[in-house]
Amino acid sequence: MPLLEHIRELRTRLLVSIGALVIGMGITLAVAEPLFNLLAEPLRTALGDKGGSLARLHLFEGIVTWLRVSMLGGLVLASPVVLYQVWLFVAPGLYEGEKKIVLPLAFTSTILFLAGG
Repeated sequence: MPLLEHIRELRTRLLVSIGALVIGMGITLAVAEPLFNLLAEPLRTALGDKGGSLARLHLFEGIVTWLRVSMLGGLVLASPVVLYQVWLFVAPGLYEGEKKIVLPLAFTSTILFLAGG
């Protein structure tokens, strides 16, 4: 493929990945408050005995925190689409033997990522 074709394909793959991230972020933004409460519960439990609490130190800190939680949740939701788009971009340049090595590695990495998450 000529260089311009590679750049067009990369643009397409990036747009699909960004679209999946935006959709995942929108889904998790709808449940950002319960998700934040779930993530903050261990800290609240640890601070509860000492009389401490969570506080917002800046004006927009609450909104930014919800956006960060939704972005990370959207990334987790969109990761299969993003990884598939990366594979579609990289796979044509690999030899058959390299493809056979990458597929078990990708599967194992995904399982370990989900177990760690």
